[in-house]
Amino acid sequence: MRVLIEHSLAAGGDTYQVARVFSDQPDAAGLGVAHDLGVPTHVLQPHKGTDRAAYDRELAAAIDACSPSLGSPPPNSPPLIVLAGFMRILSAPFVTKFSGRILNIHPSLLP
Repeated sequence: MRVLIEHSLAAGGDTYQVARVFSDQPDAAGLGVAHDLGVPTHVLQPHKGTDRAAYDRELAAAIDACSPSLGSPPPNSPPLIVLAGFMRILSAPFVTKFSGRILNIHPSLLP
């Protein structure tokens, strides 16, 4: 995640722009990294008893609210959701909603 943000900043946002960093853990190290690099963050902790689908609907709404497709440069580029250390398994409806726009760069295969 750090490298993605730093590359975006070094390129002046000409290739892509990191709109926001999301986490389900308020103490995730990536939140501090993003904050230090000037990228807004959003913590969305699952509520006790909340099922995966409900959490994913809330996450999708939070992503939609930051309007990644309406960002500045590069123009006409599709928004991309990059899972960089995101440790939750996403529901099928979430993946379908953002089909073709999710990239998981987790260093190992998830079940």
